[in-house]
Amino acid sequence: MNGDTIPHSTQHPNMEPKATLLTLPPEITSIILQDATLSDLVNVAQTCYRFYHEGKTSREFWMQATDIDAMALPTGHTLKTVPVDLLYSLAARSVSVSIALNVEGAKPKSALYYTHGVGITNARNVDIHTLPSDSWYIEHEMDRPSIRRAWPGWTHISCDLGPGIISHTIHAEVSGGGDLMLHMASTSRNYKDPLHWNWMLRALTIGFPDERKVAAAPVIKREQRVVLSDPFDGVSFQNPLLLVYALGAFGNRKASLRFLNVNTKCGVILRTPKPDFGLPPRSILKASLSERGRKIIILTRDIDFEVYPMNQIIYIAEFPLELSESDMVKSQDFDIQPSDVEWTERDLKITHSYIIPAWSPDTIPMLPAVLPKGAMKLYSLDHEFPQELSRDPEHFGSLYLCDDELLAFETHEALRETHILDVSKSQVSRCQHIRLRKAGDVEALAVLDTQTKKLANYRLEVPTNIPDLDEYEVFGLDSSRGRLWIRSKWDGSEAKYYTLQY
Repeated sequence: MNGDTIPHSTQHPNMEPKATLLTLPPEITSIILQDATLSDLVNVAQTCYRFYHEGKTSREFWMQATDIDAMALPTGHTLKTVPVDLLYSLAARSVSVSIALNVEGAKPKSALYYTHGVGITNARNVDIHTLPSDSWYIEHEMDRPSIRRAWPGWTHISCDLGPGIISHTIHAEVSGGGDLMLHMASTSRNYKDPLHWNWMLRALTIGFPDERKVAAAPVIKREQRVVLSDPFDGVSFQNPLLLVYALGAFGNRKASLRFLNVNTKCGVILRTPKPDFGLPPRSILKASLSERGRKIIILTRDIDFEVYPMNQIIYIAEFPLELSESDMVKSQDFDIQPSDVEWTERDLKITHSYIIPAWSPDTIPMLPAVLPKGAMKLYSLDHEFPQELSRDPEHFGSLYLCDDELLAFETHEALRETHILDVSKSQVSRCQHIRLRKAGDVEALAVLDTQTKKLANYRLEVPTNIPDLDEYEVFGLDSSRGRLWIRSKWDGSEAKYYTLQY
């Protein structure tokens, strides 16, 4: 061997030790891992005690994951409030669920029977889409909802949300630390005048228990109310803004829109645009506040039933009230009576209006793998699809607005195997009405995340050994927790609900 040659196993005494991932300072390893996924970080946390300790004690270690938003969290928690020691197991579960769902023909590990509806009025009495939760759901019984949990050892507990819900639509907002705020439209008898009812928005702050401990019911920590003197059909609330709408004219109720700032108690009665001379009048089908951007979205329809198909028009309007930063404080309480509000009247300021065309089914494209950037969902074309007014229309779709152009995409066709669902804030994908399926079928599901605008595809098996399950409907998929929600075909007396865990 040449004397000038240094063997690889020998280190020159003046050379510095070779840097490794373990010897690098934390700020350098953070830069190296800044594009890591949850799967990458779980693997890193299993390499040595140092990174295992970081995974159990450092919130920043997990927050750098590029897919951190896909991780299912305990009920009522955000990434900032979830216990740090729980993040490691939540990340590992997220990785495991992702692997399980992406297996061709994935088989469920278990099935939970969690509630049933009895009679005609209760055949569709379960809401699993509202609560961002771990098996918690809302059950409606005679318009009196309660929160329950479908998990062994927890099924006997519940939280009564009070009487008089106007519709089954309840909106949830995560407050953090185990708390949720639920917004709902309710009625209650006016005790000063028993012949009349109070129409109100109720905002309930619900505290959820630690799901790792002994079974306990959620509790109502606080209730805030806005009481209105006139009947209405629905509300849309984004603190501090309340939009109240009454649908078409019937009885003493007239189609109307009201807008209220609950902090300043200033309200506006909005005059909706009248149709051109000679055209039939229109009724409000739905009104809502857009999630992104300060806009009001209104859907109307002609009420001349001799005209077919009836026109549907989308209006997009500006907020009628100015907002300051102090108005956006979410911690302010409100308990407002009709006499507290100062109402004014003005025209609705329309910025865009679109007549929804009667698209031919052959011209509606399927949802792309990624939606155009900035696309804002207006509403789902379900049985309200203009040219399909039958009870079981063939085509379903979603309507978007992008760069002042209407975009319609097909989200379900009854004659195809694939069903496309839109993911909700609760990470549960809400399914449009789909035809009945047979036990043993492979479900081909495409899930659209309305935040990332990306499409994910799954093929899941439904077992044949579930008792009394011959035909069923899919009505939700929680891809973050690996759960498929199905209900059995209603036999006229009972509808059974199940969740399949993959």
